[in-house]
Amino acid sequence: MKYEVIIKYDRKTDTYTAYVPALSGCVSQADTKEDVLKNIRVAIREYLAAVRRLTRRERVITVNV
Repeated sequence: MKYEVIIKYDRKTDTYTAYVPALSGCVSQADTKEDVLKNIRVAIREYLAAVRRLTRRERVITVNV
């Protein structure tokens, strides 16, 4: 799967923050752009795993828009 990731650099803290607009609350932070990309990939996988665990007993349908 592919997700759009927004990366912002903060000059005050000299850190990078990445977030996934499609996954509310899926955010990561690191000192380098390479590390923030590694971290956000892990965050996405963990986010999706948590959603699967929380919805495994729910009836889930897919809709086209």
